[in-house]
Amino acid sequence: MNEFYQKKTYVLRKRTVEPIDLMFYAFSWHLTAWCQLRSQYQDFNLIRIICLNAVNEPFQKMKQMPLIDYMNMLSVNF
Repeated sequence: MNEFYQKKTYVLRKRTVEPIDLMFYAFSWHLTAWCQLRSQYQDFNLIRIICLNAVNEPFQKMKQMPLIDYMNMLSVNF
């Protein structure tokens, strides 16, 4: 999935991500995804996603940190 994401600084970034989870916390919806640019999980606030494009490509299977470990690093209690 390609997305255009607006950071807090209003800079638009194009990211290719592999969606993992959609969850509601801290009063908004968030997409947890494997970001190919950063080679790590990223948390994207849906309010800041400007445009989504599905791509016809399979996920790139690679060794990733378990999602629960990433979620434990976040400063929010679920």
